[in-house]
Amino acid sequence: MKGATQENQAVPGGWVLCEFDMDWSKRHDTMGAAWIVKDENGRVLEHSRRAFSDVKTVGEAKLRVWLFVSTFGDFVEAVEKPISWPALQYEASEIKRELQAFEA
Repeated sequence: MKGATQENQAVPGGWVLCEFDMDWSKRHDTMGAAWIVKDENGRVLEHSRRAFSDVKTVGEAKLRVWLFVSTFGDFVEAVEKPISWPALQYEASEIKRELQAFEA
């Protein structure tokens, strides 16, 4: 699961850019995940990282990243209850597309 975007991507005024990524080690059954939120000037507003142990598959690693970044509750609800979040339908459709690829 790759949420990272190209470097120096333009962010419209009043919007933020959220990037996330992970690194999984099959050999050690460990992974790390991180996310960062930047404003339209590239200034970091928030960030977090976490290490996970006993991660046996890349699928499990992807799921853990999804759960880690899903602290953005509005996006989670936009996927689960789209009628309640009409302003986030583009984002919800992108998340659904990625989840369908994951299921395949």
